[in-house]
Amino acid sequence: MPALSFAELALELEAAGAAPSIIARTIRELKDHCADAEAAAIAEGTSPAEARRAALERLGSARAIAAEVAARPDLLDWRHRWPQSARCVDSLAYCLVLPAAPFVYCVSHPAGLVRWGLSSSLAACVTASLLFLLQMLLPA
Repeated sequence: MPALSFAELALELEAAGAAPSIIARTIRELKDHCADAEAAAIAEGTSPAEARRAALERLGSARAIAAEVAARPDLLDWRHRWPQSARCVDSLAYCLVLPAAPFVYCVSHPAGLVRWGLSSSLAACVTASLLFLLQMLLPA
């Protein structure tokens, strides 16, 4: 069995839908357990590298730990516990934010706004000039 990687465990827990506070607490507790097991193995005369490997192996795989957490709904993020409510909240938030998107874009991209405004004004002037020229060329 491969040794546990705490970074991999964090990713597995996140993918399983665990709440961020649960992810942090789980990793903190498992690191404490690993340090205790490692210290006990070193006290028995095991080399530090071998003690570390054995302690990580004893904790189990990241996938198994994530599966145990995912099996308990009280440890999941609210979006995974109530997916219908999460979709409704997301839709409502998008409907509220969508009208503000053009204003946010304009504020965050002033150079693009100036270029767009200048090119639109130039295009309007060229179009108006062509229409004026065509009107002058038509017989009355």
